Amino acid sequence: MNQIPNNQFPPFTVGPHDRLTIEGKVFRLAYATNAAYVLVSAEGDGVAETFTFAHLRRLNGAGKIRHEIEAFLPEGLRSHRLGGTQAVSIAMLPEGHRKRVQIRHAMVQAYEDMLAEAKVEPNDDSIESAMTEICKRAEKYLAEEVDLQREHDAELAKQGKKRKMPGGTTRVSVVGVHPRTLRKWRTLYRAGGKAALVDRVAGRGNRSSFYSAGENALLMATVRKSYLHPNRPTIAITVQDVKDAFAVENEARVAKGLSPLRTPSREAVRLTVKKLDRFETLVARYGAKYAISKMRPVGRGLEVSRPLERVEVDEWKIDLMTILAQSGLLALFEHEELEALGLTDAKGRWWLVAAIDCRTRVILGMKLTKDPKTSSA
Repeated sequence: MNQIPNNQFPPFTVGPHDRLTIEGKVFRLAYATNAAYVLVSAEGDGVAETFTFAHLRRLNGAGKIRHEIEAFLPEGLRSHRLGGTQAVSIAMLPEGHRKRVQIRHAMVQAYEDMLAEAKVEPNDDSIESAMTEICKRAEKYLAEEVDLQREHDAELAKQGKKRKMPGGTTRVSVVGVHPRTLRKWRTLYRAGGKAALVDRVAGRGNRSSFYSAGENALLMATVRKSYLHPNRPTIAITVQDVKDAFAVENEARVAKGLSPLRTPSREAVRLTVKKLDRFETLVARYGAKYAISKMRPVGRGLEVSRPLERVEVDEWKIDLMTILAQSGLLALFEHEELEALGLTDAKGRWWLVAAIDCRTRVILGMKLTKDPKTSSA
């Protein structure tokens, strides 16, 4: 069995002795890859099934999984699994995230100074009464940091390495927090320094699709076949077509001993319809002439007289695996080919960098990257 260290497990962790019940079927872990778990029936019959980490987290968040940790071990041998921690680089954080850390650090410094001066006691009532003064001192700390940053930017501007900064001054305001929160920040800071004040706000939520690759592929194929039709069926009709298609597919999967696919809801079908290309939808449902008249620019539009006169470049953070599944391209690749292309890591998020000629609407270049930089453009 392939073993993965505990610090590499995703938030939803499956151990070799855990029991999982998914859609009424009981599984246990066969082995883990770098992006998925391979589960087998706990009864020992049937075929193995692969579940990506993101898919399992979605199922777990929706309450579709019953997870019994170390259920196959005797009571006396059970233990708790602990996840690892990762180092944080404050300099690599986005501007808004970095600003939150700076505010927390300034408030902790102001609180420490007032404790040293005996102007506040380490209890909620005393901190609450002194919160206004703590915020004022924190603003002074932040103002010093802003001034240092402006001096650094001004020096770079003189050297021609940065655009000249606009005039005026910047005032940083600090809003008071609950005393218990401030005491918690101080405890974190004393234990791990400024990096311990980094929060996980930016990492909230699950950005992967709620449906698996197979479910997404069948959903998109059925929606395109049903909705993109000259008879112009309603979304309600498309919803029924999707239910019928999933019912037929699930009959075949149950006969093979596989877990059934989850039937998408009406809202999922509606959102999938909205993802369809607007021009393609109008052509399929109303005809090319109507689509051209509907989608042409208002007024004169962007005035470009020759090719390559204006080229626009943009970056797009994409769920690549879902797009491959919905477009039907995923079925064209073997698992070994996906590994060679680096497309088996479901935890990673890909960026698409594209350049388009505004005159001809020709895509001049595209690049997939996990870390968009100026070199990608």
